[in-house]
Parts: sequence; C-alpha cells; structure tokens
Amino acid sequence: MGDIGAISSVAAAAVRVTSKETGAVPSLLHAGEPTGHGPVVIVGLNAAPPKTTQSLIRELTELGLKPGQDVISTRYSDLRVGRDGGFVRLAGQADTLAGLGADATFLFRGGGNLAPAQFRKIGAIQSVEGATVLSDLSFIERAGSKAITNDRLAAAALPLPRTISVQGAKQAIAGLHEIQGAGSGDVVLKKVNSLGGQDVHFVKTEAEVRAVIDAEPEAGFVVQEYLPAARDQDIRVHMVWNHDTGLHEVEHSYVRNRAPGAKTPNLANGGFPTKYVPSPWEQVQAQRAAAVLTEGSAQPPLHVGLDFFPREPITTATVKRNEELQELSRSGAAGRAAALAADAHNVVIGEAASSAGTKGTELLLGEGVNPVTARMADEIVHVRTHGPTQLQPGEMAQRSRDMDPDALLPGA
Repeated sequence: MGDIGAISSVAAAAVRVTSKETGAVPSLLHAGEPTGHGPVVIVGLNAAPPKTTQSLIRELTELGLKPGQDVISTRYSDLRVGRDGGFVRLAGQADTLAGLGADATFLFRGGGNLAPAQFRKIGAIQSVEGATVLSDLSFIERAGSKAITNDRLAAAALPLPRTISVQGAKQAIAGLHEIQGAGSGDVVLKKVNSLGGQDVHFVKTEAEVRAVIDAEPEAGFVVQEYLPAARDQDIRVHMVWNHDTGLHEVEHSYVRNRAPGAKTPNLANGGFPTKYVPSPWEQVQAQRAAAVLTEGSAQPPLHVGLDFFPREPITTATVKRNEELQELSRSGAAGRAAALAADAHNVVIGEAASSAGTKGTELLLGEGVNPVTARMADEIVHVRTHGPTQLQPGEMAQRSRDMDPDALLPGA
C-alpha cells in the first residue's frame, strides 16, 4: 500500500479501494449524478497510483472529469466480476462500474508484472457488456513477452537484434553458440518477461548460461545479440493511438543513459534521461512495430512503448542530425524520401511494453509536463464520447506493409 503523502490530492480523490483495506488511502465514494458515459477506471497493482497514472488522472481532470466519479484509480484485487460475466464492481461496494446497463472504460497497467490471476481478470472484464478495454488481454500478452514481441516483429522484417527464444539450459547453450558464431563473444541472456532491466545477464560461456538457467529452470528466456552501445544507452519511445490518423503516433522519446556501476540504463537502476528525436526512418519503424503488435486486437491499444537499442553511441550530434532529417521530411514527398534514404539505420527495436511508465518524460521536460499522458487523456475523452476505434482482422497488418520505408523511396 502506498503512502497517501506521496501522491497528489487529485490522485488521492480518484483512489477507490475496499473499506477493509484502506490503510493510509481513504475510500472515496461520490454519489453524484451519472455522467452518461461511465467512469474511466485505471487499474494497477497498488493502491497508491504510480507517477504515470497520477499524471494521466491530472490530465483527465483538467479536461473536466471528476476524480472519484468520472476517473477511478483502483487495484486488480479490488475489482469483482459477476459469475455470469454480467457486471464489474468494486469489492465491498454496491455501485456497478460496468454491466447491467452501466458503461466503463478500463485501462490496465502493469504489463509484464502481471500474474496469471490478473490476466484472467482482464479477460473476464473485457467480456462484460458495457466494458470498454483500452488495452486488451491479447495485446498485453504480445507486448509483455520478449519472445512473442520478437517473433511478431521478425515475421514483419523489422530491424531487430538477433534473438532466439529458449527453454532450458540445452537450448540456451545452443543459442549461445549460434549467436557467438555470427558475431561478438558476449551474449545477452534474459527472462522472457523481465522488466526494468532485471534478470538481464551478459554471458559468454556455457557455465555462465547454466548458472542462470539452473536458478530458474522453468522460466522462459531469450538469447540475444550483444550490442555494446546498448549496454550504456537505449531509447524509450512512447506512442499513443490517434483516431484521426488511424496510427500510433510518437508522442515523446528520450535516451536512457546507464549510471556508473549499474548493469543497464533503465531508470529503475539509476539511469537518467537525455533528449532524443527519432529520425524519420526510426519513426516509421516505431509505427510499423506498433501496427504489427496491434494486429489481432479488436480495438487499438491506447499506448505502446518501445525500446530502441543503438548500434553506435548516441551523441548530441546524433540528435541534431535526426532533427535536420525530420525537417527535411516535413518539406514534402521528395524531402521525406530523401530523409528516409539518408538515415544510417543506427537502431534496432529491442522490446515493447503495453503500459511503460513515462517517468523519464517528466524528468526531462519538468514535472507536470507530459505530452504522452496529455494525448492519452485526449484519446480517452474521445472514446468515452464516440466509442473506440473498431479494427478489422488484417487491417493493422496491411497498414504496417503500407508504411514500409523501402516502398517509399525513389525507384522502389
């Protein structure tokens, strides 16, 4: 349970938890008149919402939604789904959030941190009539697994580090030798569902592989090509669905830099953000990746997070060059083709996330300045008023093919 003093008063007003588990966070029930659109329910793992959720709540309240009534922050453990799948409500409370004629819009947070029971609850909620889910179960599973993400993106011929999914020491050792035979002596070994730079191992011998696998013999792992520059830096790209363009648009990106003594550049490990502007080629790759991962969902996920791994160190000169290419791209069709052709293809797509935190955005731009959550709030308000975008089977796969940068170049 989080500390009420660590969250804003607006976020505190949105928190809805069961009476017997309130702790420091009060249960706030508002009996006000129904809005006609149903509440936005942001579901997380803890009672006190994290910074990203707080930022989103603030943006929604600035658009006129009332915390505790129109915007509710709660936990998976505090939601109850009727046995017949007819309703969703808060445990210990009579008010129905969805079902039985009530409507609610659910945003699930946690991604790869979620347990099987929480996955089951997401599936149960999205089947309730009157519940709109902004990131469905299938997308969360695709984006939360490094193995599934890699398989989907590899099948679409997107730029990736060489990656092999493995189970058990025998497969992992075979993957080690296969990747070593194609390049560096170092190889990255990490759990399929690891988060925040955890469970990442740099190995070069069979003994080192066995030591990792034997510690968790039932876990799934990936063996991945080692990119030296990516150990010090990676790029977090935040994308939000835009109903006007029918695409996930890049709203903000930044470099995460490794702190001295840390193993990875993740912010949770002490990493720090610096400015980044993706090149036009990288922007197309990000949009193609989001489209590939969205394919299979009946509605587009609100947010897609991607990590880019650089092949060479990212410097201020890199950012300046990308800014110049973006300006060239904006100058028209010929400029766009030239900007795409000029790109050095310095990055590969490493990982995806269904609910990546935007802490780095506010660290870089200043507290309370978050274009990612601002766009998310705009899209949520649109969904509450007009309903979500409905996707047809094969629709996003076709959009991904239409965005192939090679097809946009002269002579293609």
